[in-house]
Amino acid sequence: MARVNYAANCEPCHGPTGEGGLVKVDNKQIKVPSLKAAHAVKRTDEQITRLITNGEEAMPSFKDKLRPEEIASLVKFVRTEYQGK
Repeated sequence: MARVNYAANCEPCHGPTGEGGLVKVDNKQIKVPSLKAAHAVKRTDEQITRLITNGEEAMPSFKDKLRPEEIASLVKFVRTEYQGK
């Protein structure tokens, strides 16, 4: 289920490999950070959960789209798939 949620909600910006890069969203070019970069790896699970839940800067909030358990499984998915944890 986490892979499906990633594909539907995260992949459009972070890409299929979690690398991020330049993406056009709402006619604005934004630089999406890599999920493999040190800043992402250093964040705690709680910080990533808050970021997905509430959004930050150009990243939208997903609290109205995903249940807390779906967000928790996304955090685990990102950790294992893109951060080797």
